[in-house]
Amino acid sequence: MNETRRLFKDRLTGYHVADERVRLGFDPSNPVNLPSSHGVQIELPPGLRGIGDFGEQLVPSQNGIVTEVIAALVQLADIAGQVCRGATLN
Repeated sequence: MNETRRLFKDRLTGYHVADERVRLGFDPSNPVNLPSSHGVQIELPPGLRGIGDFGEQLVPSQNGIVTEVIAALVQLADIAGQVCRGATLN
């Protein structure tokens, strides 16, 4: 989880990376709150989805922030793959 937080915080400047699960209503007994295989669940606000700050765009734009989100997700998947193969992270 620390690697995920650091990755998104470094790449998505100007956005708050929240992992305060208890404050957000996280209930560990609810299976919806538990990603499979002990992974992480990533929820993006409308602005990071490319549909406007308030979700007002029907068609996502391909602006720089969307490209950065995609790059961060690809990097995160690569890191997860390394961890699954037993590689150490730098």
